[in-house]
Amino acid sequence: MKKLDYQTLTEVFNKFRMEHLSRTYTREEILAELDKIGIKSAIAYKMFSKGYIPSEKVGKAKLYSFGKNPVHKSQIEALYREKNLTCYKSELKRKAEIKQLTSEEAAIELLQSKGFQVRKVVGFDMERFQKENPVIYKRYLKYEII
Repeated sequence: MKKLDYQTLTEVFNKFRMEHLSRTYTREEILAELDKIGIKSAIAYKMFSKGYIPSEKVGKAKLYSFGKNPVHKSQIEALYREKNLTCYKSELKRKAEIKQLTSEEAAIELLQSKGFQVRKVVGFDMERFQKENPVIYKRYLKYEII
């Protein structure tokens, strides 16, 4: 995995911001533009929520424009760290759920603690079946020609 250069990314973002101060974008347009300069949509959404890219609500849609204040390198770095931490936590949670689901003994213990009776088939009682259902037993007998 390559290490991200936050300094260069911040410079590129601030340069882009200065060049497009007077322009407004829809969500799709600004996401496409940010993707071109190397900022993926997950980070862009965090930038929207933190207020680094101000927005105005027009009807049901939002229009985005760039503010006059530059974004510092530490702010960009914090966004990436926050995203990575969120991804890491969700990955740990997913792995714990998978591990919990695959543990058959834990599932049996959980069901028994809730009051369920867990049974496992260990064989077939042929004598009891013959005594209780003689017609069906005779119907499924296999014969060999002598």
